[in-house]
Amino acid sequence: MSALALKGPYWVTVRQYRRTLWLAVAVVVVSLAVIGGLRIWDARTPDPISKDGTWFPGDDRAYDLLRAALEYTGGGMLLLPLLVGAFVAGPLIAREFESGTYKLSLTQSVSPVAWLRAKLLTSTAAALLTALALAGVFRIGWSGLPGTWFMKWDPVPYAAVGVVLFGHLLAAVAVGALIGLLIRRTLVAMAVTGVTMGVVLAVLGAFRWSFLPVVTATGPVGSNFHAPWTA
Repeated sequence: MSALALKGPYWVTVRQYRRTLWLAVAVVVVSLAVIGGLRIWDARTPDPISKDGTWFPGDDRAYDLLRAALEYTGGGMLLLPLLVGAFVAGPLIAREFESGTYKLSLTQSVSPVAWLRAKLLTSTAAALLTALALAGVFRIGWSGLPGTWFMKWDPVPYAAVGVVLFGHLLAAVAVGALIGLLIRRTLVAMAVTGVTMGVVLAVLGAFRWSFLPVVTATGPVGSNFHAPWTA
């Protein structure tokens, strides 16, 4: 187990921001408790299905609360890249330069590259693990909603349960690190990173479906033609 223990600048980074890490763990635990509890409550009441295949919830209260919890959780996950980027740019990097505490690390036989690598790898690992845990919690609740068509697929489920969220987090870490190194003022770096990532996510959201390949379908004139579903 000693080989797996954090050493050097990695250990220092974890110790510096242990409260933030514990906060992330608390968020995951609370989300699991709320959504898991609502999922169990909803599962206790069977969901009737009529002869024509129409589905409707057996307990409207449990179903509505579970949907609301998922929408709030998914909305929070959409904001996660902005929070991660602002944290990396501000407290993690810019504040080190602003206060001059980075000089202490450089006097302990740690090169600037090793110092920055420890900061970025630690924050990236924490962000990805938190996102993975929240995505698992989201899927636990999502699996209990047979009527998922009532929830708009874009942007919450699409960006919260797949690889899109992880891509956004990696981009947030990169943008935050760059801005933190350039500005070196905590609050300013956080604000600039938040605005930058907000613009990036808004542009990606606006043009997301333009990135997909176009499928052409034809049919006879006057027929009741429907565009086919594609995987």
